[in-house]
Amino acid sequence: MRTAYSHVPAVISSCSGSPRRTARHGKPFVVPRVIATRWCSDGLVSIGPDPAPEYIRRAENDIPFAHRTKRDTLWEAIRPLVTGANAELIFDEGYRWKLLSQRVAEVDLSVAYLYRVLQRYWQFGQIPNALLPAYPNSGGAGKTRAATGRKRGRPRKVLAAGHDPHATGVNVTPDDLKFIAMSVKVSHLRRGMTLKQSYDEMVLRHYSSRELVDGEIRNIPFPSNKLIQLPAYRYWAAKLMEDMGL
Repeated sequence: MRTAYSHVPAVISSCSGSPRRTARHGKPFVVPRVIATRWCSDGLVSIGPDPAPEYIRRAENDIPFAHRTKRDTLWEAIRPLVTGANAELIFDEGYRWKLLSQRVAEVDLSVAYLYRVLQRYWQFGQIPNALLPAYPNSGGAGKTRAATGRKRGRPRKVLAAGHDPHATGVNVTPDDLKFIAMSVKVSHLRRGMTLKQSYDEMVLRHYSSRELVDGEIRNIPFPSNKLIQLPAYRYWAAKLMEDMGL
């Protein structure tokens, strides 16, 4: 049996009305060797460059201890899903979610979190080193820029258009990062909320004031120029999940 993954390096393209799988985060599936060989012969499968980053190929002695620890923790979380009797069942979508649900109950993680770990494992060669933290890919050599008097990041569209000169948002502080990290871990990864839903919940919880509206006490978000904007939240959420090796 061979495992195909609808992402680089293997992409199944359309030919004579055949189905096409081009999603950025495609799902893996098991293909009998004879069929995989036929697809290659018929040009239905294109082979691209190996997408695995260089740090995954490092010798064990060259990997920092902290990175090895993170890798080993994630590997132990998914190992029962990708070895033994489950090695092929995990590729069957009908069984996949059942196996994931059973495993998250054992390791106290969310299905969304564990599935992201699986995707990384599948995408980068189905080896434990695929789970190494992606620190080498972080921008600015992994350093966070210090805040200055000027707002970092791309100007908001309303500002560029001249509609609201005060709607510039705020720079993200260490306290803000704590709220974002808590929001990502609890709301997005553990509870399975989207980043937009997680952001909205964080704003109501930490960036709002309680006011009397129509006879009811409600949490009203701070003005736009006092808020972390959604693009900044998405940026830091992605960076934090990258630091977690996801």
